[in-house]
Amino acid sequence: MRSLLPNQDLERLLSVYPPYISPHVGFGMELNRSAAEENLAYFYSVYLERLDAISILLHNAADIDVYPALAAPKEHGPSLADALHRWAINSWQPLAEHREKTMKSWLHTTRHGENIIFSMLLDIAFLLGEVIRRGNSDWHWGIDLSEVNLRDGMASARRIVLLADPVGKHLETFDLDIEAIVVDLFLHGNQVTQKLQNNLRIAMEEAFRGDYKAFWQQT
Repeated sequence: MRSLLPNQDLERLLSVYPPYISPHVGFGMELNRSAAEENLAYFYSVYLERLDAISILLHNAADIDVYPALAAPKEHGPSLADALHRWAINSWQPLAEHREKTMKSWLHTTRHGENIIFSMLLDIAFLLGEVIRRGNSDWHWGIDLSEVNLRDGMASARRIVLLADPVGKHLETFDLDIEAIVVDLFLHGNQVTQKLQNNLRIAMEEAFRGDYKAFWQQT
């Protein structure tokens, strides 16, 4: 019989979880293009190791098997998103209670030591993004280099996100910032809207269908 409560079990697993140490922290104007590209190069150098690490943690902490979704994304991806959402709502909040509830605080945090949970959240985003990428080949990993997003101070600017090529009269590359969705669930999982609406699944299904480009393909 397991003797640890869910959040205690997660804290124990996080204490030995490998940190994601990107070369540069921040977003937008804080990163020049060279720094953003170094972050992307680091991502590719450790990407498979990160997927292995999060698959082990999810198996041990939540009895979640990620491999069916990676093998058959459209068939099993939504159920993976459901399982992650249930686990997040039931287990993440004790670890989020004393954190600043702003996305900007996340964008400037390190992902080690007392902030190791942000390595886990990033890896969950990588996992979900990989399921999306395998389920719809329009998407690929890259850096949001949109000058519009940079000027507007968008959280995705010069960060690693999923990208899809422009279509029709839409001249900007489409971007999907899965990490922002995951972190928002972590920081605000006690809100009623987060409990009732699974934004992980919504984003995944919209990305599979290509909702982001449907309008522009007709213009």
